[in-house]
Amino acid sequence: MKPQANVLALFLVMLGAIGCQSKPAKQAPRFEDYPADIFRGEAAPLQFVTPEEKAASTEIRNAIEKKREPDGTKLSVPDFAGHYVIIEGPNAPDYMQAFIIDISSGRIFQPPLAGQGGPHAGYFSIPMDPFKFGGMDYRGNSRLLILPRSSTNRYRGYSTYYFVWDHEKWLPIN
Repeated sequence: MKPQANVLALFLVMLGAIGCQSKPAKQAPRFEDYPADIFRGEAAPLQFVTPEEKAASTEIRNAIEKKREPDGTKLSVPDFAGHYVIIEGPNAPDYMQAFIIDISSGRIFQPPLAGQGGPHAGYFSIPMDPFKFGGMDYRGNSRLLILPRSSTNRYRGYSTYYFVWDHEKWLPIN
């Protein structure tokens, strides 16, 4: 082998060794890593504070009625972060509407990424991929919320976003 070929071969071997030492792929957040205590009390009356909440009050009240126990007395078990109920819809072709209601206090919250993605985004609207539209993924006993195929800027494309609900605010997880 020529000296130049030996140097090239050694370079290729070293380059391969460096490539094999790359970092392992980061695992997606898991629901069990963000536990929540389950609220077992009576649901508080709804509090419509912002103009947007007041404008959607009839829609929110109607959706809440559908989540009541069969006897109509109280809301079903919380379906997010221990004491929240998430109401999805109605949806537009490229936005998902969601209301997050704290049944222990009656307060209403926006979902993560609400109002982003374009000029037609509403106060409770999450920008979603119109070609692979999907809802949110969440659990009653976890503070983790997953938004598959969402976007903060439609020109950059769509991704899966992970958020943790922490003391009435969303914390993004990278």
